[in-house]
Amino acid sequence: MKKSLYILLAHSMVLGTFSGLPLKSAAEATTDTAEPTQSTASDTSSPAYSTDSTVPSTASSVINSDTTLSTSTPSTTESSVTSSQATTSSTTNMPETRASTIADWMPDPVLQQIVAKAIGKTKETLTQEDMPKVTSLYIQNADNAIASLKGLELATNLEFFYMNSNNQITDFSLLTALPKLKQVYLMGSNVTDQNVPNFGAGLTRLNLSGTSVTDSVYDKIIKMTDLESLTFESNMKITTIEPVTALTKLNELRVQFCGITDFKPINHMPALTQLAAFGQNTGRNDPATAINAKNLNYNEEQQTIFVPFSIMPNRMVNFDGYIPPFSTSNSDSQTYFDFNGEQLPSSRLAITDEGITVSGVTQEEFNQLKTFKYNARLNNPAGTYQTPERFTFYAISSGTYLHQFDVQHTIESPGVTVKYVDEAGDPIHPEQKITGNVDKDYDATTEEYQLEIPGYSLDKDQLPSNMIGTLTADPQTVTYVYKRNAVILKAHDSTITVGDEWSAKDNFDGGTDPNGNPITIDDVKAVDDVNNKKVGKYEVTYSYSRVPNRSWSGDQATATATVTVIDKAEVKPVTIKYVDSTGKEIHKKQVETGKLGESFDFSDEKYQPTIKGYILDKDQLPKNAKGKFSDQAQTITYVYKAETAPTTDTTTSSDSTSTTDTSATAESTTTDSTNAAGNIVDGNSTKKPGNPAAAGTHTTTRKLPKTGETITPSYLIAGIGMLILSSILLIFNRRKAK
Repeated sequence: MKKSLYILLAHSMVLGTFSGLPLKSAAEATTDTAEPTQSTASDTSSPAYSTDSTVPSTASSVINSDTTLSTSTPSTTESSVTSSQATTSSTTNMPETRASTIADWMPDPVLQQIVAKAIGKTKETLTQEDMPKVTSLYIQNADNAIASLKGLELATNLEFFYMNSNNQITDFSLLTALPKLKQVYLMGSNVTDQNVPNFGAGLTRLNLSGTSVTDSVYDKIIKMTDLESLTFESNMKITTIEPVTALTKLNELRVQFCGITDFKPINHMPALTQLAAFGQNTGRNDPATAINAKNLNYNEEQQTIFVPFSIMPNRMVNFDGYIPPFSTSNSDSQTYFDFNGEQLPSSRLAITDEGITVSGVTQEEFNQLKTFKYNARLNNPAGTYQTPERFTFYAISSGTYLHQFDVQHTIESPGVTVKYVDEAGDPIHPEQKITGNVDKDYDATTEEYQLEIPGYSLDKDQLPSNMIGTLTADPQTVTYVYKRNAVILKAHDSTITVGDEWSAKDNFDGGTDPNGNPITIDDVKAVDDVNNKKVGKYEVTYSYSRVPNRSWSGDQATATATVTVIDKAEVKPVTIKYVDSTGKEIHKKQVETGKLGESFDFSDEKYQPTIKGYILDKDQLPKNAKGKFSDQAQTITYVYKAETAPTTDTTTSSDSTSTTDTSATAESTTTDSTNAAGNIVDGNSTKKPGNPAAAGTHTTTRKLPKTGETITPSYLIAGIGMLILSSILLIFNRRKAK
């Protein structure tokens, strides 16, 4: 029994050793040595005017050449596969720990299959530990269901990524986390400007053929400073290569079947030695050009229109400035021409190197022409254009051109000339021109045409009547008349005494010229006969004259001043007095002095003080409160009127009134003083502030009736008494007479 157990144990050990070796299927043993399929455009039978799929007939020959040129797609060699398998074989004896399912870290089943196949495993046996074995990855057209690259970030040794599939992937950003990635092929319509990764430095090859990118993708590409090869193929939205000049290591540029027009930038790419730019389709994204119908050279008699090729914009240009010509064939496959979207038969087209002549154009057809489109192949086969010396491959052959024109049936007007003249009719500013088509409105009243001209002012009384109008087939003129600004000079009169120093600048107050510049005493001529040693009046004349050129008579102005010389005399003071309506002084007078001829002003509040018990009589204000100091004494008199005393009724007795005269209770003097509050008051007065009775007025006290009380006035009682007495005396006299 024990012997049997030993034999079973031995067999188990042998079988365990063999079970640790991998089983290699026929499919896994097959090594793919073919290069990945390239995205190339094939020639079709579509006419040249097709804006989306125009492919020249000679594409196949160039594609063959291009294929020969291409060495950029690395092949998966047998040795590399063997090495990978050997590594796998040496590690499979180790137990694998799967902490999670593959769906957790690589959720996309298509990617699982692709990665597993790349390292010779099945997706059921693929683990995270296998990911560093992946050095290259291919996503083909058959893999179009793939939607996510999640999990590929674990492939830290991935050097080559190839995708040629219009699939569901929208996020490629995790590719930037792969440190050894050198070559990337992102080919598919799902690749856009937005989702192209920011690879930066390190990447050496990038292929974006057949994608939806535009020229905006260059913002990311120019930061990939280690790029040696760049490919954009079959993308008409790539219209320039100028940004690529920033890539100093770039030696291969492949831009076949794009929309590039200008190849002069390659002169600034010293490392570039290969350019594949066959079959450019230019003009597809250009806006329509507006053209006036008269530029179509319509011949009404011959019923023809000639369209010169010189009006075609944005044509292809070689590195040396050469512009390849258009095809002169009127075949539908070579030239397409339409009126208002309807293709014209080739029999109506006659084409030369100078342009196209369209025949059979009636006047009605010409008048109704709104648009026309021209689409043709370029006549530039290999050998007809120059190749840069350093290039080992250079192709810009074939290609197509397309452009549309919007026809404007308008007549250009000779325009309106706006002139600027002075009052003599001489020009003072360059003319301006208003242009446009006949029947277009114009407005010359804006600031653009009504100019501010230095030294002049627009004469509003001579404004032209045609400042606003409509352009016509005849030339028109709008003339603005300007007046020359006047020169302003200022001078003032003065009085001096005999012997005082004086010069002409003493009385000159300056001025301004027509341009607003200041005029000083040095700019004028002063003529005077002032004798400061003799009493008298003397006139000074200041003259300004400037004639800069013959365009106007010049700028002149004069100003005069009178200088009065008087004898030396003592300057008399000015006395300011304050009196009541009777002429009695009621306040201390003030005395002011100054220089002879100096102006004074004693009309402000300082010289109109508040006097207790009085109010300034503004009807009698002095007229000489302003003047000049002279050799004669001057007096300024301010008249004040007494304040009106208030009457107060009080109850003192029932039938009497009392009058109190307080004027005799105190003596007043003419001496004034100022109280603590700053008010001017009588210095020796015994009057109390706020007591009107103290001002020498009378106060009458009367008794007012109480509520419901009737008071009989004394004069009424006296009258009644007198009446009764008169009646008694009358009766007595009559009785005596009897």
